[in-house]
Amino acid sequence: MTILPAEVGLLLKLEELDVTSNKIEDIPKEIGKLSRLRILKFRNNKLYDLPKEIGELARLEIVDLNGNPIWRLPQEFKLCMNLKFMDLRNTEIDKGELPNIKAMFPSVEIFFTDGCNCGPGN
Repeated sequence: MTILPAEVGLLLKLEELDVTSNKIEDIPKEIGKLSRLRILKFRNNKLYDLPKEIGELARLEIVDLNGNPIWRLPQEFKLCMNLKFMDLRNTEIDKGELPNIKAMFPSVEIFFTDGCNCGPGN
């Protein structure tokens, strides 16, 4: 699968979306309609960025983007107030961005590089 279909936005009761190890290159903006989504796993895909609608996922707690060529996070992502864990290992996000990411998510445990736990208080 290289495209996550826009119809994913019709799964209004979905709480976990795991599309690990596919070849997904794009997330449709309709993902913002998944108001009950708590866990989002996109590990080992081909994502370069996330849609700004990701910020509409108010219940989101866990995001796994490990193994994607993603190079930035949208500013709207900071609206995910329930976020507890984010895996950004093996991405193209510049290490110099880590302070900005930590500032955007001060209480989130962030795995940024192998062996680096950049969580609260670190």
